[in-house]
Amino acid sequence: MAVERKPNISLYAILARDARVGVVFRRGPSKQVLLLLWRADTDQFYEGQWFNGRIYERRCDLSPSGKRLIYFAAKYKAPYATWTAVSRPPFLTAVAMWPKGDAWGGDGIFAKEREILLNHRSAEMKLAEGFQLPKFVVVKPLGDYSGWGEDDPIHAQRLIRDGAGAHRGRHSAQRPGRPGARRDLGRGRRSLRREGACGPGRQHRPALSI
Repeated sequence: MAVERKPNISLYAILARDARVGVVFRRGPSKQVLLLLWRADTDQFYEGQWFNGRIYERRCDLSPSGKRLIYFAAKYKAPYATWTAVSRPPFLTAVAMWPKGDAWGGDGIFAKEREILLNHRSAEMKLAEGFQLPKFVVVKPLGDYSGWGEDDPIHAQRLIRDGAGAHRGRHSAQRPGRPGARRDLGRGRRSLRREGACGPGRQHRPALSI
């Protein structure tokens, strides 16, 4: 009798630095990612949007308010092999997108609510066709070597900025407003229980709870 093999599931969380909200990337199988919104004050999770491809979750960042997510994604096929996008959690639908083309660099950091440091080379700073940023949003290159690296420099800079050491565990995240209090999202430490779901056009309701 054949034994059904279950896909490996990984979880990675990012918390906003000025609000009690975060996002969780649920990956598994390897090229399927679900984005969830995490209300850290109530420990409620809201199911958002699935993505068929690769999201480099360690290169992602939330705006200080948690209202915007910047992420680096790949499908490695036309029209865009890889790209950086800004979306409104818990959805991944791009409100701004910068084509990249390879996996060097990519993504960016919210220096402020309306200021993005984009980890793209100078020739990759142009928005994709059909996208336009509001005039009050500022986009700058991420330093002198913008567009290079892999998970770092984004991952390391985000951890240092948010007060976490660069060698913290993969699935841990510091709860805002409570210094030193941490929630471990690793497998085997906490279980997630399904309570419902929501999709585009529906009112958000709790999808998972701890």
